[in-house]
Amino acid sequence: MGDILSLKNVHFSYDGTEVLHDVTLHVPEGSFLVVVGPNGSGKTSLLRLGSGVALPQRGECLVAGRSTRTFGRRELARVVAVVPQESHIAFPFTALQVVLMGRAPHLGGLGFETAEDVALAEAALQDTDAAALRDRLLGELSGGEKQRVIIARALAQQARLLLLDEATSFLDIRHQMDICRIVRRLNRERGVTVVMVEHDLNLAAMLAERVVLLAEGRLFADGSPEEVLSEANVAQAFGVEVRRERDPATGRPILLPREEPTGGS
Repeated sequence: MGDILSLKNVHFSYDGTEVLHDVTLHVPEGSFLVVVGPNGSGKTSLLRLGSGVALPQRGECLVAGRSTRTFGRRELARVVAVVPQESHIAFPFTALQVVLMGRAPHLGGLGFETAEDVALAEAALQDTDAAALRDRLLGELSGGEKQRVIIARALAQQARLLLLDEATSFLDIRHQMDICRIVRRLNRERGVTVVMVEHDLNLAAMLAERVVLLAEGRLFADGSPEEVLSEANVAQAFGVEVRRERDPATGRPILLPREEPTGGS
């Protein structure tokens, strides 16, 4: 299979400050990629480019082989779905109504949902272990419950590429694991390509088949968790010394901070 997302020599500036510099990245369809890096390294900007919300000043961003410049919003939303860190929905919608919003790119000119749309939304709730939340108001849900509904909304889009921007950041460890399990299942069983920005390096090491490390707007390292999350790379990119050990159950790396920082920013 080819690449579902490609960035080719991309430069991107925000408010006059360059936040991505000459980034080239290829994401094959069906893969699971976790993007890590210090605050301000360009992680969220990378997702904004992939979702078509932003366009590069130089270089090209391709989705399914086409420049994001050539897509209409509804057309691109049939390919790419986004799960943000937080979702603010002001009106008192039920979980099912929120998930049905994911069907918007597929609706006809009148914008009315069909019985098939409702069935797809209910199936998405089922797939994200959120069927019991169907008739509850979004504002009444816990953070973990809400994120399951938002992932269900993205799933209802029937998109091939799922972009998650630190979607577990404000959740406790149980709900973090719930969200990670759901996303990994969507990747393995449904073939949904996942690009997940994550600030927790140990969570990234546990989840990813491939990790990309951004630093100062550049692609600093790209490879397996073992290759990318080395003590030297973390010290140089994050400015903090870590000790790397290995999870005896999975063989995946575990990073433990040392007492003294290196003094980097």
